[in-house]
Amino acid sequence: MIVIVTLVLRQLVVAFFCAGFCVPAFAAENYQTDIGPTPKNGRQGANVQGRGTVLATLDNNKFSLQGKFSGLSSPATEAHLSMGNVMGGTGPAIGDLKIAQAQSGDISGTFMLTPDQVAALQSRHGRDAAGHAIEQAMADIAEGLVRSGVRRLVIAGGETSGAVVDRLGIPGFLVGAEIAAGVPVLRAVGAKEGEMLLALKSGNFGGPRFFSDALDLMR
Repeated sequence: MIVIVTLVLRQLVVAFFCAGFCVPAFAAENYQTDIGPTPKNGRQGANVQGRGTVLATLDNNKFSLQGKFSGLSSPATEAHLSMGNVMGGTGPAIGDLKIAQAQSGDISGTFMLTPDQVAALQSRHGRDAAGHAIEQAMADIAEGLVRSGVRRLVIAGGETSGAVVDRLGIPGFLVGAEIAAGVPVLRAVGAKEGEMLLALKSGNFGGPRFFSDALDLMR
């Protein structure tokens, strides 16, 4: 689900501030994004202006939003929160937002989402989606480092380790010296980028010196 903030201006120009929320945290899920305009039709391009930032919190099914906007071409008169499947395309309305009757100011609102709305938001921007995105980003970084010649990698996180190993195309390992209980140095066997050493740390394995100890053993 993409959350769409719609601002109605006094000149009857509708500015769609498309908020693809990101950066979830833990406990209550926090989402933060920049928002910007999308014209409702081609004739509005010169009139649709403005920028803003929004922080939203999902606590069980309570969705709270607050933020600021500025630079509108005319004062806002109302604002709405809607669901959407694509940027700029509004779907079913969630509710009305409180907004300053001005070209810049605050915007806020609190809504009780349905189970389907919560599931849609979390499936696109929730913890699982964010975790997967982070794992793939770390795999991208590891792949880039290996291609540039790095041959020693210390990876923290079980799911991240799996994503990195898959991305590097490593079919097997030779087990070497133990860095900490349950975490050995691993020598890649048959990797598409050639020979390399890895330490794959998951959970609470290892102490405060784990990373430095790992690099020392991988020399």
